Amino acid sequence: MENKQTALWLAPMAGGGDRAFRESCAAFGADHFCTEMISAKAYHFRDKKTEELAVIGEIARPSAIQLFGSEPLILAEAAAHFSQNEACAEIDLNFGCPVPKIVNNKEGSALLRDPARCREIVRAVVAASKKPVTVKLRTGWTKDEMTAPQIASLCEEEGAALITVHGRAREDFYRDNTVSYRAIRAVKEAVKIPVIANGGIDSPASAQAMLEATHADGIM
Repeated sequence: MENKQTALWLAPMAGGGDRAFRESCAAFGADHFCTEMISAKAYHFRDKKTEELAVIGEIARPSAIQLFGSEPLILAEAAAHFSQNEACAEIDLNFGCPVPKIVNNKEGSALLRDPARCREIVRAVVAASKKPVTVKLRTGWTKDEMTAPQIASLCEEEGAALITVHGRAREDFYRDNTVSYRAIRAVKEAVKIPVIANGGIDSPASAQAMLEATHADGIM
């Protein structure tokens, strides 16, 4: 991308996007960062590793702390705690992880089948958090269940400040050539808050194509 003006967000990656990796990406021009996803339930039970995952450091900023879970009050408890971190720019909610051990607990992208629960979670977390609340989601559970525009609208109604859309359905996992620009554009048209586009961006050309097709406010 020549004369870069669009914000480049580094995607949160469980098991890979640790502090050292985020700081390396900062050196190469990433503008915004996010921790690996953190279990709200693990915080609730005071797991020591959970606090380590939330360490942001001095270099890779601004940075969101990403939480996952399915219980609104437990997510709100974790958000209230982690949003006190001075280095935390936002609390990000994960409604997109496709991994079986996550969705089998009705977390991550399983929430895309339960818009009412998504609304409850965002409402509770916005009320508890001292920082803005953002949401990362996929297009839907399957290609035929494109619930992302509806859920994004509910999140906006409950006070979410920004939506990131991974342009694949849960059934797509991370397969090549499955990213739907149309679905991301549908979310962009459904809300007034900023929308960040994610999925399949691996070159300047694919980044430019994503922006032109979706009219997103940034790319991840």
